[in-house]
Amino acid sequence: NQKMQLHADLATDKPSDICFMRSQVLSLLALKNTFAAKEERLSVLLVDPAVRETLVAQAELSLERYFELFRQKCLADLRSAKQQGATAAMLKMIEQAGVPNEPLTDAQMDEMQTLEIVLTVNGLASQRCHAEDFATELMKKAAPQNEKGWFTRKFFGSSKESELDKLSPEDLLKDLKAATDVEDAAELPNEMQVQLRTGTLTAKLVDDRTRKPGYSTRRRNDGGARSELVSMTFGKTQMAVDVRQAMDFRGQSSAEFSLDIGFASVEVLQHGQAVISQKHESKFLRRQGAGALDDADEFALALAVHNKLEPDQNLLDVAFNLGPVLIYVPRGLVGELLAFWPNSEEVDEEAAKDDGCSSIDIRPGQPRATLPSRAARVAGNIQQAIDSNADKAKEVATEIYKRIPDKIMLNIRLASPVLHVPVQRLGTAVMSFGQLSVVTPEPCLSSDLKIRMRFSNAVLRRLAPGGEVFDVVQPLPVNTDICYLESADKISLAISVDVGHVGVAVSSSVVQLLVALPQVCLGYLSELKRPNAPAPPPVSADVQVDLAGTASTVLGENFEGFKRAKELQSKPFSTTLAVAFSGLAFALSDSVMPLLKVEIDILQPGLQLKSEGDFLDLQLEELSVRADALNPR
Repeated sequence: NQKMQLHADLATDKPSDICFMRSQVLSLLALKNTFAAKEERLSVLLVDPAVRETLVAQAELSLERYFELFRQKCLADLRSAKQQGATAAMLKMIEQAGVPNEPLTDAQMDEMQTLEIVLTVNGLASQRCHAEDFATELMKKAAPQNEKGWFTRKFFGSSKESELDKLSPEDLLKDLKAATDVEDAAELPNEMQVQLRTGTLTAKLVDDRTRKPGYSTRRRNDGGARSELVSMTFGKTQMAVDVRQAMDFRGQSSAEFSLDIGFASVEVLQHGQAVISQKHESKFLRRQGAGALDDADEFALALAVHNKLEPDQNLLDVAFNLGPVLIYVPRGLVGELLAFWPNSEEVDEEAAKDDGCSSIDIRPGQPRATLPSRAARVAGNIQQAIDSNADKAKEVATEIYKRIPDKIMLNIRLASPVLHVPVQRLGTAVMSFGQLSVVTPEPCLSSDLKIRMRFSNAVLRRLAPGGEVFDVVQPLPVNTDICYLESADKISLAISVDVGHVGVAVSSSVVQLLVALPQVCLGYLSELKRPNAPAPPPVSADVQVDLAGTASTVLGENFEGFKRAKELQSKPFSTTLAVAFSGLAFALSDSVMPLLKVEIDILQPGLQLKSEGDFLDLQLEELSVRADALNPR
């Protein structure tokens, strides 16, 4: 058994600080644009854009052509070495079969160089390996084979044979191609363990242009001042991966793996004032085994994905916990962050100041004008990589589909961020969608799923300038049970929703606050617009990559996953929805005292709404309404 282990600790002894100054960001962007402009200029000089576009569009044919040229070069090198005997005869045989081995002409050399400029490095390396394997396999077949013993060779002469005497030119070429199509993969260890731990990291954005009033500043050596716009502190992080090759209950080769990720906390400050802070309320269920994390209860974000090979099933166990995050939205934050990032005019001006760029002839706007062509090149490289590895991708996808776990178990708990939005003279609106849990009570088959969803602790309240708290919406519990069942002739989905008692309270100040919120949000959005910002360059339609069409082309219509999808689409689908609603309480108040109370109580079994196909049934057995008008005077 082979086992590979990797343990890395990064900055766990003491906190680390990273500082990003605006002048540094501006210089890096200018350097990036300089290199991009140079690359575009040189690519146009080296290869005609029309030729490049054609080669990229026909990536698979271009790679095959490069293989033919490089194979001819390898065979020509063998021929120039004045190979004698069987090797020379084999070169002549494969030449008769249509594989040339004469030296490349100048035109062919230019063609091969053009392909090397345009095609991706991975594609070129793959074709080179195949061509060299072709030449190596030919040398192996040309090697003589002694089929008689030492006594016979000593006294009756050496009798040597090669495969040359057994094959025709066509058969020889077929054997060479078959031998080069076999890819020797490196043998992976039976077990791999990776553990990564990082300490506390603080990243700071510093505007070193001018000193602005109200900013926390630090004096520079040159007498100027710099302002610390934002400080982001990330708590410790741990990741553990454990992969072990094993046989599953069907007897086929598979892998048992576990992935555990824990993230402690995050804190964002703007000029020393909190913008984002993490509440440590999420508890991560500790996992047993080599991949377990240290101090699991300290993580506010935790993910655990375990694929278990059990005696009677393959089980995928997924657990994800996310604790609540407090978000304070101060006015001006978005605008300051956008102003920190240099615009294109500043970057072009900075690039033009560099004396080393004069030979590249950078003009304002030139890098932006070349963006579409770079995007087209990236899209072409992606398409080229997909086309050149189509067979391998199909093989990998087929093996992955065969090893999809039989059952799944979920334990997901998500807490919505708590958003604080200040409104001038009216207080602060506090909003949160609460907490959501998605749990499977037991391991479930993909054809028989039972999921329980629990939604609770939604918050909408007003914090008055004087500190008073007014809850607009009481914590609302919603319980949902989902049952998905697939049978031989149909698919059924049953959803049961139980809504608890809803409490809503409204006052004049709350109404004013809620009416002012859209205007406040529009004010934040207006900060996204930069003054005199140039329009983005148009992106041509030919840079898009059709992933869905590519997947269908690469995997083929006979892919088991596509067959399974068609089978599910062909079955009748029925849905049953049942909603139970227990009651509603509405209160209208002034700033302190209630003026009007309305309570609606729905007795058990509550409000029942059932839907199945075109059939809709609404049932309400017993209802009580109570209204109280109060005079606080």
